[in-house]
Amino acid sequence: MSKSRVKKRRPESRAPRRKIRKARKSSVGAATSRLSRAAATPALPEARTNPADLMRPNLSRQVGIAARLSVVEAAAGSAAAPKSQQSPRRREAAGSTPAVRSYSFDELLNRHAKAADLHTILYIHVPKTGGNTINRLLAQNDYSEVDWSPKTNDFFECIDEQCFFSSYENGSYRSEVFLTGHFRLDHSIFRRIQAPHVVVTTLRHPLSIIQSTYNFTLRRSDAPWHAEVISGRMSLLELAINLKSAFGPQYSWFDDTGRGVVTPTGGGNANQCLNNLLTRVSFYGFTENLTEFAITLGYLMGFDNILPVNIVNRTQDHPDLTGTPLRESLSHQEQTFLADLLRDDIWFYERAREEYDRRLSDPRLRKIIELTAPLAKEAHETMVRFQSIGDPADPGRRAFQRRCP
Repeated sequence: MSKSRVKKRRPESRAPRRKIRKARKSSVGAATSRLSRAAATPALPEARTNPADLMRPNLSRQVGIAARLSVVEAAAGSAAAPKSQQSPRRREAAGSTPAVRSYSFDELLNRHAKAADLHTILYIHVPKTGGNTINRLLAQNDYSEVDWSPKTNDFFECIDEQCFFSSYENGSYRSEVFLTGHFRLDHSIFRRIQAPHVVVTTLRHPLSIIQSTYNFTLRRSDAPWHAEVISGRMSLLELAINLKSAFGPQYSWFDDTGRGVVTPTGGGNANQCLNNLLTRVSFYGFTENLTEFAITLGYLMGFDNILPVNIVNRTQDHPDLTGTPLRESLSHQEQTFLADLLRDDIWFYERAREEYDRRLSDPRLRKIIELTAPLAKEAHETMVRFQSIGDPADPGRRAFQRRCP
């Protein structure tokens, strides 16, 4: 089938995507709770609900994507493009060969990636690092979300994996998708992915992760250790110890020596994980400046729908049912204790920050940020003013406040 005939089906294959975006119901806070309930650790309290139910992905979204992939596969037929016309990455993917490696930061910056090779993104969502903001950024740039499922520890519960990658093998058009969730760099998807792709992630200062997780635990009754925390039987520091024991430090998400499950099973140290972050993740940013991350990623990937960057904070959206205020800071004693407990993770974070700053010192990126930062600031302030408008029917809530169950 000719290239033009494949393109005629493009509107048909795009049609379900708008419905998929409307169906997005993910939550940074909920994802952390669901991740916690799935972990097999003695420190976890007895679950009050089925962990599989809590962490089940949006199946209607994946069914829609599966239908769209079937359309693309049917359009491609058996008219596969000659291997001589395929990129080296596609030729590598077409046979029983090692997985296709991700594009590097330098390749993206220097425009060595074809536009057709940027249709698949893998987002490693480290808990409490702004994952819902990134998911929303990708969705508003026409990438459809495929969630990692804790039930199967995979992404293809409702989508046939062979169908998913077949359009790369025959060189036909395919729509943009991003695979997202709390999966680690040792997940099997990185050993079997047969498509050109980009890997992105976000990091956060380890002490900020602890404070954010503590606040989330206060607000969510289904969060692990919720009863212990609100009753005062578990302090913030004790919660931090449990979190590290159950899920490992932040750097462990980039350990590639484990079994590929949600809990840390590898033996990589902070230095090895840092090397993996710098060589196997295409681009990473920081929760402390998600707008800068969005602008830079948009420049690297060719996004045209970046502003406004809607910073999502699911914890604040949940009502305070216990009368316990959220923690806005850590005491000196808590900071000292956590700095010792998480010293390797802090080292990892600081070295990653140094490399990030070096990368963004490139004159092209400096110029882009210089030109866009004032516009991004104005757009953000406008959104904040808009979202702070009160509800005329209920003075106690915002007019456009997210309704949480």
